[in-house]
Amino acid sequence: MIAAWLYTSGGESRIPSYSYGMHIGSVNPAIPGSLVLGGYDKSRVLGEVSSQSIIRSSGTWQIGLKDIGLEVAAGGSPFGFTSKNGLFMQGSGVVAPRSVVIDPTKPYMYLPEPTCDAITAFFPVSFDSTLGLYIWDTTRNNYANITSSATYLSFLFKKDGLNDKTITIKIPLKLLTLTLQDPLVDQNLTYFPCFHSTDTPVLGRAFLQAAFVGVNWFEGNNAGTWFLGQAPGPGLPSADITAINVGDTTLAASSHSWNQSWAKSWHPLADSSPGNSTSSNGDLTTGGKAGIGIGVGVVGVIFIAAGAWIAILRRRRYRPSLGEQNIPCYQEVSELPPSNHMDGLPEELDADHGRPQEMMGRQRHELE
Repeated sequence: MIAAWLYTSGGESRIPSYSYGMHIGSVNPAIPGSLVLGGYDKSRVLGEVSSQSIIRSSGTWQIGLKDIGLEVAAGGSPFGFTSKNGLFMQGSGVVAPRSVVIDPTKPYMYLPEPTCDAITAFFPVSFDSTLGLYIWDTTRNNYANITSSATYLSFLFKKDGLNDKTITIKIPLKLLTLTLQDPLVDQNLTYFPCFHSTDTPVLGRAFLQAAFVGVNWFEGNNAGTWFLGQAPGPGLPSADITAINVGDTTLAASSHSWNQSWAKSWHPLADSSPGNSTSSNGDLTTGGKAGIGIGVGVVGVIFIAAGAWIAILRRRRYRPSLGEQNIPCYQEVSELPPSNHMDGLPEELDADHGRPQEMMGRQRHELE
């Protein structure tokens, strides 16, 4: 509840609003995380931003997911197509829009089993029944082509809660080759973080490696708006710390190129790669269905603290006591400077606080 305290009782450290913006980032490739209280780093959200009301009864962040696709951003394709949609399969075997929850406190992408199978049918993976996870076969020739080329999963959401507007979040497969380590396994295993679920689908930190999220709780009266946008890759533009004011229901995004932010990390395949010239939106190709991966070791201590804070936030969204101010992440987040005019532009931090800093991630090992 540190954001609430800084907004209501922060004194000289007061922030413009009961809000924050976050990009979790990743370990490999190295994308440092960003958490800004009272605002957001505009450089961490590219293109458009979708705004949705927070569910008042639960505090959850829900959004309509229309479909999931598998695509290639540049160069040739390691598959028999350059674009395939229709992967958001339900238990009935059909593709249908469905509300999903975005939750930074969860490690995986919790999706219907048919969806996980539809996605991984194109990957060299196998299902480990003991772990209940799908494991990458890193010895297969196509593993490197798939995970180092410019391939990505596309998530097509309803934008601003409207049926006739959409926003796409792209997650490079390079971000979805995570490592399961001791004490969960005797030797390292590389996994794809899709986990079977029969409940409301949840997109956790594996998804949020490539997505920006923010929230504005307004006056802390059980109402608020949350935001979703595309986050950049390792080629980060310069930080642009921007205030979120009390009444803001929309956020401005950066015009920087998503493809460019990944250009130095990808190794696009030659255009002559097999199957590059075709595009398909039909049924799945034949081949073994396989599955998915496990928890996520994505970020540093600050985001574990942030996850705990978010979970608490959903249960208690009113003003905290002064005793709640000593939260471990306080000194390791980018903070907007104090302002006597909450509607004014943000100022640079003074020398005592230094310029905005973003926490570097480190590998962690997490259970459900």
